[in-house]
Amino acid sequence: MKAINNINLKVFAVGMGFVALAIFTPVFAYAQDLSVTGIRISDIKNNSAVIEWQTPNAKTIGTVYVGENQTNLDKTFKYGAFSFDHQVVISGIQKNKTYFYKIAVADKTGESREIFIRDFSTKQMADTIKPQILDTELVESAYGAVVLRWTTNEDTSSVIKYGTDINKLSNKSGTGAYEKQHEIILYDFGSGIKYHIEITVQDKDKNTSSKSLTATPIGVKKDAQLKISNISPTFFGQDSISARGVEISFKTNLAARSMINYGTDPKKLSSKIDVSKFLDLEHEVEIGNLQPHTTYFFTIKAYDSLYKESVTSEMLSFETAEVQARYPSGSLVRAKGDSKVYVISRDTKTWIENGTAFFGLGYKSSWVQEVDPTALKDYTENKSINNNKIHPDGTLIKYPGKSTVYFIEGNRKRPIGSAEAFMRNGFNWNWVMTVPNSERYGDGSYIN
Repeated sequence: MKAINNINLKVFAVGMGFVALAIFTPVFAYAQDLSVTGIRISDIKNNSAVIEWQTPNAKTIGTVYVGENQTNLDKTFKYGAFSFDHQVVISGIQKNKTYFYKIAVADKTGESREIFIRDFSTKQMADTIKPQILDTELVESAYGAVVLRWTTNEDTSSVIKYGTDINKLSNKSGTGAYEKQHEIILYDFGSGIKYHIEITVQDKDKNTSSKSLTATPIGVKKDAQLKISNISPTFFGQDSISARGVEISFKTNLAARSMINYGTDPKKLSSKIDVSKFLDLEHEVEIGNLQPHTTYFFTIKAYDSLYKESVTSEMLSFETAEVQARYPSGSLVRAKGDSKVYVISRDTKTWIENGTAFFGLGYKSSWVQEVDPTALKDYTENKSINNNKIHPDGTLIKYPGKSTVYFIEGNRKRPIGSAEAFMRNGFNWNWVMTVPNSERYGDGSYIN
């Protein structure tokens, strides 16, 4: 409440003169009424809604705060013009949820007011937007059948009509499940005949879209015999083989799903990996977490092709490479774009989790070298360290007053037999650190 003092003058006669008395009369002006009325939610559709309200006694601007939790109204929408009537469109809401909101208004003087938090439901939110068919692919057209694949921008079911007359598509099939990725095999096509195909997708709110294409299959059903070819790798030392992984690729003459069984024992292929979720003619998969310098055996199975054909390859094999030590033991490395610092020991790496451990163990920032991320993928990762109580594998240490330098490996200290052995193993004299006698390790074998 703001008080304004008006001055009234009263004049009185005193003797031959006049006396003017100033009498101060307080007059109070009240702040504007910022009442918020007529709050209404409407047009809840297509992941948006309209919130309307009035401030009948003052022109205000408004802000609406919205969220799925009444303690975290994390979305903000504004009505930026001073007005008595307000309307804000809130977007990014989802169906079958309850949303909480509050409205804050302010006049031109800066006076403001907030209403209590309210809520609304999107259970009945309508969707009037047609689904989009993002792409279609004629995967295969042969042997009296067609394999189609397409994706939509939202979950849809599908109806497929096809025939030789574009005005009368007499054959019909479909996919009942609501999905974004779709695939189907259509049968009973004549060889060398052009067919018209129409895909119609429908979302859960009955909105539809269609797309047309043509196919001319070649061949007949009796010739549809599934075969696997172009298998890679086929010999040791190929680029697709690394110390801890392999890329296996192959082709099938019919679109099929596929899987690989593999292991180190040819009599028991204990591991399995799915190659193709969808029907494909070209197949490729990367298998990781393998052991270096190890022979692996594998078979390829292709299945679910046209007419449910399936086939399994003969037993095949490959040998993983040896780990190539890119960095000498004791190196501190950090992959470009990553903050993690590792200590290298032979073919292993140990992450030093924080600065307290790093500097507490005596390491220096100048020792850390930035490397290509792919250069570290073949190293086995040891358990990380987060304290300065004991040094990880790869550290070079010596004790006070002693000349023997040790290499820490497997939580044991291995004496380095001579200066020649030190240099031969690629160690760096600058990385030798003196540790207290209280830092104990088991005894390991000499390094010569």
